[in-house]
Amino acid sequence: MLTHFASIIITLFACSAEIETEPVVVTEERAPIVVDLTIQPVQGSLELSEMEYTNIHLLQLLNKGDLEPIEDLVLRQNRLNGDAIKILSRSKRLSELKSLDLSYNKIGNKGAKRLSKAKFLSSVETINLERTDLGPKGSQKLIASPYFKPKEVIIGSNKLTSRAAVPLSILPSIVYLDISSAHINKEGCARILAQTNAETLKMGKNQIGFPEDNILSSNLRELWLTNSRLQNESVLRLSEQTAPNLKLLYLGKIFINDSTLKQLTQAPWFEQIEFLSLDAPTTSPQARKDFLKAYGSHRWIEINKDDFESEE
Repeated sequence: MLTHFASIIITLFACSAEIETEPVVVTEERAPIVVDLTIQPVQGSLELSEMEYTNIHLLQLLNKGDLEPIEDLVLRQNRLNGDAIKILSRSKRLSELKSLDLSYNKIGNKGAKRLSKAKFLSSVETINLERTDLGPKGSQKLIASPYFKPKEVIIGSNKLTSRAAVPLSILPSIVYLDISSAHINKEGCARILAQTNAETLKMGKNQIGFPEDNILSSNLRELWLTNSRLQNESVLRLSEQTAPNLKLLYLGKIFINDSTLKQLTQAPWFEQIEFLSLDAPTTSPQARKDFLKAYGSHRWIEINKDDFESEE
């Protein structure tokens, strides 16, 4: 007699074999997951987020004979691990891949090392590896790969440390970099702020430090320090920095006194900023009013609005 969780045996062929394009049911510990093998990329994009797919499901999908080339592959928040990279590497459908999202999967250092050897990586311009259990060793291996030349990298919520984050920030190809909550110390943050090639840099929730010579990278146009909960000393150091091309600054919730808030209006970059966002709950209403007056009404500002960040 069949039960609700009846076992279904599926014979998986090698990666080179063709798989028939009809739904296949794979029995998992929790409940059966239906794999739709009729799916095709839409204008080159294949979206498979939060499907609870495992490596087996990924193998089935990428191995079907009529699958069209994929330019944008989103695998966010499934049940993949480091072995999934081996499956991706063997696929013939990723030679034109431009964007890859593996975020919220347990890729780990093993997966990062395998990814560093994947030839399809050479065409990838945007990669999302947020919260994928990466450590400094796996990350360093990936960053040093001759195939790794992305313009946009999201790799926050991993234990990169300064050892991996600093060399990543100075990759010649980098334009957009999110290394939020990446276990970077003050010295590492200072080096990144001084040397990065990124135009947009998100590095909140690290131990924020600033360059000793008070000069931020001339490449920086947009800087996010949200969720760092900066206090007087750090904000005063920020106010001493020269930032030649900085236009957008997101500070988030900062815990400073009235004097420090006023000092920000004397920062070398203050007059050039086109958008400023901060929340200074420990300052007085009058100090914030004076700050707004100094900032002027000709440019955008958010003050004491924390909609742009979520405090934990």
